[in-house]
Amino acid sequence: MRPPSKVIPKDSFYPPRNIDHDMPSSSLIPTNSMPIANRIIRTSRPHHHVPGGNTHKNHHALPLKLAWMVVTMGRLRSVFQGHKYVGRSSRDNFDIPERNPDLASFSMAQWELVLRVFRTEWKTSRFGCVIVVPLAITILQIDTVSEDIYARTAAIMSFLFSATGLVLSVSLLSIEPKFHARNSRNKWIQSSRTLEDLESTEFWSLFILPASLLIWSIIPNVIAVLILTWNGGGIVGSGTASAIVLMSLTTVLAGLMYRCKQTIRKLLTQPCLSS
Repeated sequence: MRPPSKVIPKDSFYPPRNIDHDMPSSSLIPTNSMPIANRIIRTSRPHHHVPGGNTHKNHHALPLKLAWMVVTMGRLRSVFQGHKYVGRSSRDNFDIPERNPDLASFSMAQWELVLRVFRTEWKTSRFGCVIVVPLAITILQIDTVSEDIYARTAAIMSFLFSATGLVLSVSLLSIEPKFHARNSRNKWIQSSRTLEDLESTEFWSLFILPASLLIWSIIPNVIAVLILTWNGGGIVGSGTASAIVLMSLTTVLAGLMYRCKQTIRKLLTQPCLSS
């Protein structure tokens, strides 16, 4: 004769309805009488990420990051991959050398090599900008250029780019010995984590900006020469549109130079204590 089957109470499968809405339902569930599957589902509380928590900060950083990406002509990613800090092992990739004295000399030697590469690039940019600045001024002295709105605008744009690149390259070369300090090296290690951070983007953009400005200065210079060669000059255009373009470019370059000044200030004075 078969023994009677064991009847499992209905309350063992379904928790009682929570009458007090201020108390979580899991506190009223008899965990011993619940099946394991139900127990895991009821007691586990996944963390819900609230989207848009840093919306204001992200919206503030996105235009700046796009501006840096355009001005540096898309070189950020390749320069970051080629000159970021690489530890002796993945375990100490982003360890602060002060917390691990064995890494102090290793990281400083690597930072010295990176500075040597950028110093050569700054010298090349300074030499190129020294040539482009008087060239742009000479082109502006041509009568046909002064009468051609497009050639004149391109020549002035070339002058603005090259003059900004010259000022920045000379400034970086003059303060380059100060970059050999521990604060600058630690900032480099911190900026080697990712390019998603605005401070990291501005750090790498600062070092490659002089060469990028030199390239930007050559492009409108070539355009001005091509306009004179093909059209012979004398094209009358809208002076208002030219003024708007030049004023916008001046504002953008002034803003980028201000951000470079802030980045240099952090690089030299602000201690970097990342974990």
